[in-house]
Amino acid sequence: MKRWIVIAGLLGLIGCGLQPRVAMGPEPRSIGVEIFANDSREPDLERTLHKEISRAVQQYIEGDLRRPSQADLVIRGRILEWRTRGGVRDRENILREQGVTILLQGELVDRLSGEVMAGPLKESIDVGFLLEGVEARRTGSARALANLADALVLDLAAHANRNASKPAPDALDPHAGHAHDHGVPPEASPGAN
Repeated sequence: MKRWIVIAGLLGLIGCGLQPRVAMGPEPRSIGVEIFANDSREPDLERTLHKEISRAVQQYIEGDLRRPSQADLVIRGRILEWRTRGGVRDRENILREQGVTILLQGELVDRLSGEVMAGPLKESIDVGFLLEGVEARRTGSARALANLADALVLDLAAHANRNASKPAPDALDPHAGHAHDHGVPPEASPGAN
């Protein structure tokens, strides 16, 4: 719920002409988007999702969008589920509205180290749409994927920033980084008498 409030707030700012952008971690870095694996039964969703995640990165995130092989950070994941649901029928029992539910999982990875910076996070959405013409289902799915892409990118940024602000485990240990912490007795460490 909190996530949707943040997204609504950002979209409200965008509607006012402002383009707030956030970093993925402590500083702006280049970002790549891999084509997500598609475990669903609906073909070609990954192409539309890739386009929408790339758009969301450009719209909301500080840093350059690059090929995954050239980027500092990479967004990767999979489409776990895509299913339709019944909808509203008229008095003649003709289906007038249908819905689609999509579930995906994504993570943000440092390409060089392989460290997962955020995630894996699951995002889902359920969107209803009127059945007006042959393009209605495709349009409804595309709208759902655009909303999911926005949510995933913003959630990954929030998690990456939250994880970056946590102190490293060594920062909590007052003896970290000293010679006696690495198997060297305190007597043998420099400056010890």
